[in-house]
Amino acid sequence: MSIANKLEAKEIRVTSSPTADFVFENNYLLPDLEKVEKHILERKQLPEIASAKEMQQKGVDVGSFQIKLLQKIEELTLYTIEQNKQMKKQTKVTATLEQHLEKLEQRIHNLEHQKP
Repeated sequence: MSIANKLEAKEIRVTSSPTADFVFENNYLLPDLEKVEKHILERKQLPEIASAKEMQQKGVDVGSFQIKLLQKIEELTLYTIEQNKQMKKQTKVTATLEQHLEKLEQRIHNLEHQKP
């Protein structure tokens, strides 16, 4: 079936596409963010996602594209979880360093105010 104009529907169900849950498997290698950044800077698009020009020329397989988008969302979720862990760890380290600094400042103050 070919439609030349706008297609409108309350619901469209695509059933032939697999899911992107493989991202959550233990053996999935989350792309390195530095490599993702380099790819974006060089090509102005996300890895594994067609360029806007290619989409305009060839069109988009909606089912496959939705799965790729879901994959990218799931990867972002994993990056966010990892960043949250790092942030909590850094917060603990900062609190410990602040406590040590406070103790050192108190010692310096005490030494400066000791009677000879």
